[in-house]
Amino acid sequence: MIMKKFFLGCFLILLSLIYLIEEVKSWSIFVNPIFWYARGSSMKVAQMINWGVPILSTPAGVRGYQLSDNSFIIEGNGHSEMAKKIVQALKSDEILKELTNTSEENA
Repeated sequence: MIMKKFFLGCFLILLSLIYLIEEVKSWSIFVNPIFWYARGSSMKVAQMINWGVPILSTPAGVRGYQLSDNSFIIEGNGHSEMAKKIVQALKSDEILKELTNTSEENA
C-alpha cells in the first residue's frame, strides 16, 4: 500500500499517524526477530499490542514486559524455528486470529 502511494520515497519520508495506522491494518502479522538481549523494552511491540496487531516474537523481543498472555512468544531463539512459525501463522487464519486475540488481551 505504501509502495503504491510513495514508490521510491517510501522509506525517506515520515508517515503521519493516520497513514501509518492505515498501513499497519493491511499487515497480516508483526514479526519481532530479536535474538539477543539488549537493554530496555521494544517499543515496537508495545505499539503493535496497543493496535491489536498479531505478533510473533522471540523471548528476547519482549524483554521487560509482563504480559497476561505469552502465547505469541516462540520458544527458543532459533532462526529456523521462527521461520517455521511465521509460515504456519500465514497459512492459517485460525492461528492469525488467535495471535490477534492475544494482542488485544495484552492491550
